[in-house]
Amino acid sequence: MGIVYYGKYLELFEIGRTEWIRTFWKSYAEIERDGYFLPVIQCYVKYQKSFEYDDLITIHCQPISFTNTRIQFYYNLFKQNECEVRVLGITEHVFLDHAKKIVRIPSLLTNQMKNKISDQVFLFPQFCKSSLVSTK
Repeated sequence: MGIVYYGKYLELFEIGRTEWIRTFWKSYAEIERDGYFLPVIQCYVKYQKSFEYDDLITIHCQPISFTNTRIQFYYNLFKQNECEVRVLGITEHVFLDHAKKIVRIPSLLTNQMKNKISDQVFLFPQFCKSSLVSTK
């Protein structure tokens, strides 16, 4: 068929989430060394258009909400240098300690998330933003 297997998109979400966390907090390896784990407890994927083998994929990820113990991330996947969203999704994670007990999200991360959560739940590559038309 020549198209990417649907289950691979969750791996792409993980890559985007891992890089977001690394950029705004610390590496996932450091998080685990500190005794925290962030398992997925819920996910949603909407497949709007398939990717083909060898397509280069741009992953945009950002947190959209969090509580004391949970965090949700939103994802948009684009073909490189295109502005059309092909796959979008949401994952929800809970913070666990080394004993697999639910714990509070560390305050350093919640402070970062407060500054990064957007009221608008859509993410576009930088080059697409100039081509977006306001509906207001």
